[in-house]
Amino acid sequence: MKRNILCVLLSAGLCLWGLTPAAQEQEITVTVDGAPVVFADQQPVMEADRILIPIRGVFEAMGAEVTYLPAQDGLPERALAEKDGTAIVFQIDGTAVSVTENGENRTEYLDVPARLMNDRTMIPLRFLAETLGYTVDWIEEENRAEITAPDSGETPDSEETPDSGEAIQNSGRVALGQYNGMAIAADGSVYAWGDGEYGQLGGVERAEEPVLLSGLSGAVAAACGRRSMYVLKSDGTVWSWGYNGAGELGRKTEGEADPVPGQVEGLSGITAVSAGENFALALSKDGKVYSWGDNRSGQLGLSDTENRQTPQEITAISGRVISLSAGSAHGAAVTSDQTVWLWGSNSDGQLAKPKGVKQEETPFRLSSISRITAVSAGEMQTLALRTDGSVYMWGTTYIGLPKEETGETEETETPSAEGESGEEEAVVVKQIDEEGYYRYDEPLRMRYIYYDMEWEEDRIQILIDAAQISAGGAQSAALVDGKLYVWGDSPLMPYRLKDQNWRYYAQEYTGLDGLSAVYAGREKEVYMLQDSGQLWRLDSSGKTQIMDLGTI
Repeated sequence: MKRNILCVLLSAGLCLWGLTPAAQEQEITVTVDGAPVVFADQQPVMEADRILIPIRGVFEAMGAEVTYLPAQDGLPERALAEKDGTAIVFQIDGTAVSVTENGENRTEYLDVPARLMNDRTMIPLRFLAETLGYTVDWIEEENRAEITAPDSGETPDSEETPDSGEAIQNSGRVALGQYNGMAIAADGSVYAWGDGEYGQLGGVERAEEPVLLSGLSGAVAAACGRRSMYVLKSDGTVWSWGYNGAGELGRKTEGEADPVPGQVEGLSGITAVSAGENFALALSKDGKVYSWGDNRSGQLGLSDTENRQTPQEITAISGRVISLSAGSAHGAAVTSDQTVWLWGSNSDGQLAKPKGVKQEETPFRLSSISRITAVSAGEMQTLALRTDGSVYMWGTTYIGLPKEETGETEETETPSAEGESGEEEAVVVKQIDEEGYYRYDEPLRMRYIYYDMEWEEDRIQILIDAAQISAGGAQSAALVDGKLYVWGDSPLMPYRLKDQNWRYYAQEYTGLDGLSAVYAGREKEVYMLQDSGQLWRLDSSGKTQIMDLGTI
């Protein structure tokens, strides 16, 4: 249906022309569906009682792709924005806007010409947002523009939350820990590999290849801690074995370890299990979360730091959780309203809080992002998957070699997406040591890099259409259209060391497709599960077929 974009019905709180002089002097901030938009060298400005904003920052935050079109063949400089079949072309120094939507072309007009500021294309905020069907609210007391998708204001019905069964069959079939890996075959049998010092392999001291574990059947999902192992069975019970020094097995044992799988006490109706370094989390079918094990960093979410030998309910988020994940010493969950809750250690920014915050012992809501369907907590970072398939990341990750000058929390500008004028814009990250680790204290939307054969140059775009995410050690992974995308200290890192751009963004692995799940390990090791049930390992030497898990 054709929309008259310039005829905007504004709420009382969106009278941009009624701002006080003091408000106009303050910095203008913008959020898209609750997530702050990070601008490069040109910030939004207020001119003649209207907000002008760089095209790229906001359009890409809404999942659109932006391309600069230089003057050629008699045509002026232009900026092209594309999303979901809609193409919008802005003419620099002109008011005419060409819109192609559902195969129909039309021309709209800005009330002021689009123009360049610091080589960034600036247009009125209202037109930019509502061209894609979004709404805008102006929070005058905070000098903030809030852009919201049409459906994001609706609270999902808790009875219509996504079924976790399919996720269990895919992402839950393989688990990677600090010293072990585990896989669930289609018949419910369990295979494991790695170290067996504390009975993780059922009596085998070490195995480089998967070994069948006896005494286990009916398994549907797996989880690996530092030296403890867990499986979720089809009857909704959780079984554990291995090291139990901090109560991470969720049951009493005679010694510090138990090589024989035993049922975790007091749990039933469980649909997902996740393990951190020395603790574990379980999600029940009624949305309750249970935790047990080490609690020195508050990772059990129980408002204290006492270890627990048996599962305890996390009452702060009880009855509302649809997805959860345990990191090294922190926890993350998604509730039925599609918001993220975090708790535990913040030593590396994994709670999206500044360095001065050491830990949080009670779950809190991360207010800066919304419309989230899944989370993945890693060793030092956290990932969130949005309804549009885009991926947010915060915390610490390895994203390339260090700059010449490094220092504690030194802010370093690194190459980012191509600007509207053809120049590179910059993303500010914090390099925290000389080995190349960087810390993000707020969620940032991931981008990917690829080589454009037509333009013969590298291009960078927002990563969208992800179906699954996995946070590992210093690397992370996403499943997009049946393919693996990785970033951080990944197996693909050595391939592009001469090109600075390729160090900072997700890369597509082209050596295998038809994937149903991906799993990020600690460093330079990723596992991939194909639709056919074939399990593969990818490391710096290439891909290796591990075993056939069969299809469910």
